[in-house]
Amino acid sequence: MSRPIVGVLACRKERANGTSYSRVNDVVTSSLLEYAGVLPVLIPAVGAELIHGVVADLDGLVLPGSGSFVHPARYGRPGAELP
Repeated sequence: MSRPIVGVLACRKERANGTSYSRVNDVVTSSLLEYAGVLPVLIPAVGAELIHGVVADLDGLVLPGSGSFVHPARYGRPGAELP
């Protein structure tokens, strides 16, 4: 019997040198494996238009929460405009 596959949206982090990376805390993925019995698949923070097809094939989706998931205009960052 295979486990359901659940996508976990990774947050985007910036390094001091200007490069970025995507990450998810281990507590999220280990909890999904151990307690929920699902296989977590990390989804990088690359933009909704690029991951639409991937999300459609998942059994579920986890949005663990991160400041990088909220558009800057929502919390008043200067110069940021909503699309």
